[in-house]
Amino acid sequence: MENGWHEIVNHEDVYVFAGAMIFDRSSQVRYDPLTVRGLAVIEKGGRPGQPNFRNKHLYTLTGVGSLRIIAAERTVLTLQSRQGHKFSLNVETEQLTPQ
Repeated sequence: MENGWHEIVNHEDVYVFAGAMIFDRSSQVRYDPLTVRGLAVIEKGGRPGQPNFRNKHLYTLTGVGSLRIIAAERTVLTLQSRQGHKFSLNVETEQLTPQ
């Protein structure tokens, strides 16, 4: 993960982590952070192991490189890939869209 964001949204802890899945444990394959698909992880309801915890993994459709959160306006985050592509992440609707 490159970086993260935390906020209380609708009385609930929300964490977002941006980066890429660069290592596949099942095949021992390592991916290049410049060409891998970007990844945003949204975690809501506390931390792993807590009863209300849930998470969602959102990937870019193509290999644009690892993502980084570069701006936040309320619950809409702007993410940028290592190749310079920008994406909007709506934390409430859990949608990742190209800009």
